[in-house]
Amino acid sequence: MAKAILVEENIKVGEKILVELDKLIPDIIGAFWFLFEETEEWKLIFVSPTFDTKGPRFAYKLILDVLQKNSIEENLIAFEDISILPVSSPIFTLLKTAIKTGKDISNIRFRKNSINGVIIEDAMLYRVLSNKLVA
Repeated sequence: MAKAILVEENIKVGEKILVELDKLIPDIIGAFWFLFEETEEWKLIFVSPTFDTKGPRFAYKLILDVLQKNSIEENLIAFEDISILPVSSPIFTLLKTAIKTGKDISNIRFRKNSINGVIIEDAMLYRVLSNKLVA
């Protein structure tokens, strides 16, 4: 199976979704595309204490509303390509040990790197913060 490719349109739509989510909830501390090597699939991942508190149903409904209100077409991103992770998730915890961004959107490509012995095949990072937003 050929490895999935993250193209510029995916990166731009991920940014747009993050910008719109930021308008609705103030504490998105993680936002990034991550390549899961086992399945060779890219997932757009969001991490927020609000999502932890209010639950996945709230989070996915909010994301679906953002997709619909901004007319983000499914050919740019499928709803199934978006995931919510808890603040304590191993992936997010691992990333924030090596990388810290500001609260603005960064576009950091993190490819073929190792963090604490764990290989990260590929990721596009918009935001990786500690558990609190930086002012």
